[in-house]
Amino acid sequence: GNNWTIEDLLAVNQFPIAPVDPSTVVMTGGDPVIGADTELSVIMEGLAEVTGDPQAGMTLYNGSLAWMGCHMNAAVAPVLEGTWTRVQEERLTLPQFADYTGEMYLVESITHPNDYIVPGYPANVMPSNFANRLTYQQLADLVEYLKSQDQPN
Repeated sequence: GNNWTIEDLLAVNQFPIAPVDPSTVVMTGGDPVIGADTELSVIMEGLAEVTGDPQAGMTLYNGSLAWMGCHMNAAVAPVLEGTWTRVQEERLTLPQFADYTGEMYLVESITHPNDYIVPGYPANVMPSNFANRLTYQQLADLVEYLKSQDQPN
């Protein structure tokens, strides 16, 4: 039937991680979070002060942020594989991103996801509160992980 509960789904034991409502996860790690009202230029200045770790970014992406759940199915969101290639070869060729770097595009996509919606996908799918949940270090880690996702040769 259609009346499955989370407990029913977990009992099936087929999920790599427990389903979680991403909007309920708070990520602070003791450092201050970025803040939803922070402008992209200010976020980029803050990111210049930290070095991202792609392994830590992968842990966030696949674990506590639960992004893998949406980004493993192209019907829901753009797939992870090839992210950096698409940013460089498709997104940055669009007029509205003429002054952007790839890093700026990724940061804006994470912290202000409804500012640009990839054609073919609906708005308001990605939670818009990541700027209130991530530290600069966590955001830098995620950006480095996403930059490691090129198209396979």
